[in-house]
Amino acid sequence: MANSMTGYARTRAEGKDLSIVVALKAVNHRFADIQIRMPPELDPFEPRLRGLIKKYVQRGQVQLGINLDWNAPVQEAKVNRSLLAGYLSAFRDIRSEYKLTGEPDLNVLLRVPGAVTLTLADLDEERRGLLEATLFDTLKRALETLNHSRQLEGASIIEDLRQRVEAMGRDLADLQIVREGTVQDFQKHLEVKLTELMERIQPDPQRILQEASILADRSDINEELQRLRTHLQRLVELLEADGEIGKKIDFIAQELNRETNTILSKSAPLGQAAMAVSEIGIRLKAEIEKIREQAQNLE
Repeated sequence: MANSMTGYARTRAEGKDLSIVVALKAVNHRFADIQIRMPPELDPFEPRLRGLIKKYVQRGQVQLGINLDWNAPVQEAKVNRSLLAGYLSAFRDIRSEYKLTGEPDLNVLLRVPGAVTLTLADLDEERRGLLEATLFDTLKRALETLNHSRQLEGASIIEDLRQRVEAMGRDLADLQIVREGTVQDFQKHLEVKLTELMERIQPDPQRILQEASILADRSDINEELQRLRTHLQRLVELLEADGEIGKKIDFIAQELNRETNTILSKSAPLGQAAMAVSEIGIRLKAEIEKIREQAQNLE
């Protein structure tokens, strides 16, 4: 089943020693683009995180956010003693110079930028193993939830595309009928014009018939109609396929658009008789544009 490129998932794991919240957001993108925001202690796991995401998402931008909380401290506080000593020395000098009273406030001193720094303590094997197992289990559940939402939206898009393909099939059938009628009308119109011309200037009848035949060939759209049917059939097959189909659908839509443009240009010499062909051609182009828009939402 085809997937949409948009979706969202959020999962949480609560344990005795830690809790992890994983949030995933997927949006449209031409290629696979994975963006990760997580605490620095998870950096060693980044290659594996990316590898796991790629197993579930082939195309689109995936934004991964991870929040991690330990129920037991895993950070160490370090005091910058030389910095605090400098502040205390300056405090005493000012107090002595201006004959002030009072003692420095420890709470204020510890809030001085750089006075206290927090560093991550080394995780022992037990904690590292717990963190790794919980992290990847939570991410896997989030990816499964994300793909479920993407499948639901993808099914809706596929159904819309099927309806548009069916509408185009009906338009092609109408175009075939209209085209046969317009060619007959054009031939009758041409015969009248040629008869009038021959009565006035008596040109070479063979030459006129030859030119008329060339003009009729130039306005023939049978090949374009056949190619359009072939492209539509290929589109129907893609809509039944799994995996990454968005780019393929977009390519076929471009081919459909090219053939439709050719039909419209070939019908131009038909004059007034081309209006019916143009009307159907414009409907076809509108459906093709919608198909291309929907293809951008599929993986």
